Amino acid sequence: MLRIFAFVLLVLNVGYFAWSTELVRGFGPTPQSEIQRLKQQIRPQDVRVLGLDEAKRLEALVLAQGQAAAGRGGQCMMIGLFDSREAAAVREVLTGTLTPESWEMEAGSQPARWIVYMGRYDSAETLARKRAELRGMNVASEIPRNSMLEFGLSLGGYDTQQAAETALAELALRGVRTARVLMEQPELRGQMLRLPQADDRLRVQIDGIKAEGLRTALAGKTWKPCPPPAPSQNLSGLQTVR
Repeated sequence: MLRIFAFVLLVLNVGYFAWSTELVRGFGPTPQSEIQRLKQQIRPQDVRVLGLDEAKRLEALVLAQGQAAAGRGGQCMMIGLFDSREAAAVREVLTGTLTPESWEMEAGSQPARWIVYMGRYDSAETLARKRAELRGMNVASEIPRNSMLEFGLSLGGYDTQQAAETALAELALRGVRTARVLMEQPELRGQMLRLPQADDRLRVQIDGIKAEGLRTALAGKTWKPCPPPAPSQNLSGLQTVR
């Protein structure tokens, strides 16, 4: 019995050796090697590691090329922000004037604006004198956009209160003592006019439409490119190093 068991074990070992070394062709395992793995890759010599900054630049280039490849229809442009009354005027004029696919209205917002503020001063002369003092300290200033802050000076505008507080602390180190942080404008919400494929001709056509309501809504607003889509997690064939 022991001899039979030993003979069976020997046969199994010989069979496994023949299978694993591909002596029995067509039945052995598929051989694997680094050379074969490289051959299975698609142009492995083109794969290279990119830094994060370089990857961002490449992604921006791909986006720009995609917009250019869209044809001569131009790039996506936006204008706004419109309140409800202005948005209604824009819709009323453009509906039936332009093709439906050439424009659309979408929700938008403008972030709150915080400033480092000095004032209010009692007269324009005092304001001018204080501004001259700031120039002597090499500190830039401007008239606030908010008319309620008239006879005062803005030493910088910021999207967050924290950023404004940081700027105020830096100005204090330079000798500015009486400034403070104020919200110049709260967050605004409204509608944006979006042109998915706006060329110069289409923008000129909209700007030149003879409608008082539209011209009032567009007054003081400028065209700007649509924000890019959220970046993808990775680019095909590229690796980023953070």
